[in-house]
Amino acid sequence: MLVTQDTFDSLYKNSIEFKIQNSSWRAPCAKHLIAMKFHAINNNSERLSRDIADVHEIYCRTDGVVSKKEILELCEIYGMKKFRTP
Repeated sequence: MLVTQDTFDSLYKNSIEFKIQNSSWRAPCAKHLIAMKFHAINNNSERLSRDIADVHEIYCRTDGVVSKKEILELCEIYGMKKFRTP
């Protein structure tokens, strides 16, 4: 995915560093992962069921690192209301 320098800087600044064997790696923080999932859904609605399942899994596995309020804010930013079911 191509992003602006500002976006990359924010992703990197908030990323999580971890080690596998002797190598250091970085991964986006949970909030940014969720934002990327919403962005992907918004650009390709066929991803909805798969990526919403990923969002749920990220939320459950990170023990509330991203609050429900933050997820709802991301829903607003990425236009997720159109995917809501009654």
